[in-house]
Amino acid sequence: MNRRRRIAAHCALMPEGLMEWPLVTLDGDGTVVAVERCEGVDSHYGTEFYSGMLLPGMVNAHAHLELSYLRGRIAEGGGFVRFAEQLTEARYGFSREQMESAAEFWDARMFADGVSAVGDVANSDVTFGLKRRSRVRYHTFLETYGLAAQPDDLAPLHAEAARCGISSSPTPHSTYSLGEAAFERAVDASDGLLSVHFMENREEAELFEQRGRLYEWYAGRGLPVDFIGRYASPADRIIRCVPPSRRILLIHNTFITREDVSALAAHFGDGLTFVLCPRSNRYINDAAPPAKMLLEAGVRVALGTDSLASNTSLSMLDEVRVLCEEGGVSLLTALGWATLAGAQALGVDEQFGSLEAGKRPGIALLEGVDRATMSLKPEAKVRRIV
Repeated sequence: MNRRRRIAAHCALMPEGLMEWPLVTLDGDGTVVAVERCEGVDSHYGTEFYSGMLLPGMVNAHAHLELSYLRGRIAEGGGFVRFAEQLTEARYGFSREQMESAAEFWDARMFADGVSAVGDVANSDVTFGLKRRSRVRYHTFLETYGLAAQPDDLAPLHAEAARCGISSSPTPHSTYSLGEAAFERAVDASDGLLSVHFMENREEAELFEQRGRLYEWYAGRGLPVDFIGRYASPADRIIRCVPPSRRILLIHNTFITREDVSALAAHFGDGLTFVLCPRSNRYINDAAPPAKMLLEAGVRVALGTDSLASNTSLSMLDEVRVLCEEGGVSLLTALGWATLAGAQALGVDEQFGSLEAGKRPGIALLEGVDRATMSLKPEAKVRRIV
């Protein structure tokens, strides 16, 4: 029996802003039939009423689920180069079973916390099994990483993802970690989205100027950096190597400049999304992304948690809280970045990201909002109700 369900609350996040006294009607499979304003919800028989704000299921636009086993293994505040060194060391000594178990736990936790879709980075097939049965919708970015990477290194993983029916696309890790041939191949091999770590640290820009800790770290290990001297900056490499027709997520952007934002936006137009992971940036560099500057620039911004190697949880609400309390962004703006903007970035907004008729985004309940100031109370929490 396709029984309809009616859900009401004090307010709901809608694409156009906040709706007071919403009544959401759902089909039996969770598809939104209608969203209407209705103050007299007590007169509607069988309506579920919740005290709080209804949200569409949130979208974590950048995660590394397969690294969940590294939670608490890397010290905070060591800077990017030290983080990279510790990450390499920490990966050893764990069984596949341990990796899969940690990923399973955090997949379930994200779902319970109201996350409906995730842009997830993978360097292996550890998470492929759980993604086939997860209630979260994943798009997996198969990442080429390392200056020693070869152009066809991703081919076996890409084939395995296809065999498993995993929605995926190859992508280069960053502008600083791949040689010319591997970077170009990763871009060319993908017929879908790209997700590139970008300006996460100051050393990335300094590398292109042949100075700084990252440049010295590469030089001290005799690693080949064949792109040095070819491009003026990381943004220049992205613009010259990625066609403007491609859809791309640029991740972190902690040290991006206004000039970079303007140049990249002019090149990619609506195909570009800047994804912020504020708690990860604080964990590694004790730094914050320029959220307010990006807001003023009028570009699309989405949110992600990054991995548990550089975060304490995969809570999207905690990312929202940091942006509101430290980044100068309003609560409704941050929630929009955590929902519709993320769905648009991943190309899944036909189903996710907003409470609109015909979509099946899932519904989360945000409790603990101070309605007078439109801010999160210390006890604020979010949980899935659909």
